[in-house]
Amino acid sequence: MKKRQCWFIAGAMILLLFSWWGYAQNLDWIHMHGLVSQGYIVSTDNNYHMNTEDASVEFNEAAINFTAQLTPKLRTGLQLFSRDFGPNGNNDLFLDWGYLDYQWKDYLGLRMGKIKRPAGFYNTMRDIDALRTFVLLPQGVYDESMREFTMSVQGASLYGNLSLSFAGDLEYETYYGISNINPDMTFTQELFSTIANNMGRGMEKRLKAQEKIPVEAVLDPRVRNANNKMRHSEGISLVWNTPLHGLRLGTSRMLGRTEQSATFDFHFLMEGETVKQITTPFESSLKFKALDIFSCEFEWNNLTLAGEYMIMDGEVTVDGEVMQLIKEEAYYAQTSYRLFDWLKAGAYYSVYYPDSDDKKGENLTAPGQKDFMAWQKDICATLRFDLNEFWLVKCEAHLMDGAGQLSTILNPAGVERKWQLYTVKTSIIF
Repeated sequence: MKKRQCWFIAGAMILLLFSWWGYAQNLDWIHMHGLVSQGYIVSTDNNYHMNTEDASVEFNEAAINFTAQLTPKLRTGLQLFSRDFGPNGNNDLFLDWGYLDYQWKDYLGLRMGKIKRPAGFYNTMRDIDALRTFVLLPQGVYDESMREFTMSVQGASLYGNLSLSFAGDLEYETYYGISNINPDMTFTQELFSTIANNMGRGMEKRLKAQEKIPVEAVLDPRVRNANNKMRHSEGISLVWNTPLHGLRLGTSRMLGRTEQSATFDFHFLMEGETVKQITTPFESSLKFKALDIFSCEFEWNNLTLAGEYMIMDGEVTVDGEVMQLIKEEAYYAQTSYRLFDWLKAGAYYSVYYPDSDDKKGENLTAPGQKDFMAWQKDICATLRFDLNEFWLVKCEAHLMDGAGQLSTILNPAGVERKWQLYTVKTSIIF
């Protein structure tokens, strides 16, 4: 375990023991809450983040958090979290967030530590299952395989609430720090796979030109000594609570840069079924020039309407040269309605494009890929049953068109355009 992670865990355990002591002493300024959940997920035709075609229960979460009001202006808190979501998490225990928060005035406060990243309306609440209707938030904006990366940032933030008089009020937060990047994350694996495939194709062309013999295939490029780290991440969030009761509008922006290094072993099948091995190291970076989310939400009695639009502009460089431009786009519209105290229904329509300049997949047909990998459209319907104030069950169905967000690693035999995804999840909250 890295030294920095040891310090985080040690600090978390100290505060954990201190909070338990305070709880035993009935100190009302210390609060403890937690969550345990288990899910079941199955899909037709395509694997989604894990081996869902055969059904999977690698879909669970456990969390315990403590907050303490140390002085009228100073508070602290932490959350220990563990989850399993296919190749992501693997039930490792880690510090999800932990901070010191000094709020000098309503319009100015300072948080330091591992803080939640304000991205869109719902990123800061994605660890609290009881606060949302859906099992899976719209994945084009809230990709569950990237949770560890997008959920929090280690650094500091300034925040506050500015009164606009008759025009409502404005919430703001700006932050700077770094984010954890686990090498086992689907995001990291897909990034290395993309780099390897691009480098392999480039080497194949050079071999054909230099040796004048056909290269029939690139066999199983392997990664050694992989490293992926965040150099910096910064952003800002603005939320306008309008004079119209229940209506709020927001925008957020994230910037950042990651650096990758590894050694690739390429095996090329040459003419006459001989194999040529080429080993090459590389260094690359992934730069988020801008990840913008524009949000709208309206609540009226038991009805909630919401929608968000996301666009990301970035680039991947390898050995100092731009290898790939990134221009993702996603949006969704959702509604939920509480029918009874124990039953809530919700639905959304979500669209995701991995390349906003090629929404029809015209550029994918040339290298032999399917055009429907240029989009992923999701119609989702959910029923949430609140069995009591501590226990809830959610049932959810997704009708999918396209494979723009599917992992090529988890679907080596290819993907289908039309498919379905079904989930059931139960959570106990205390």
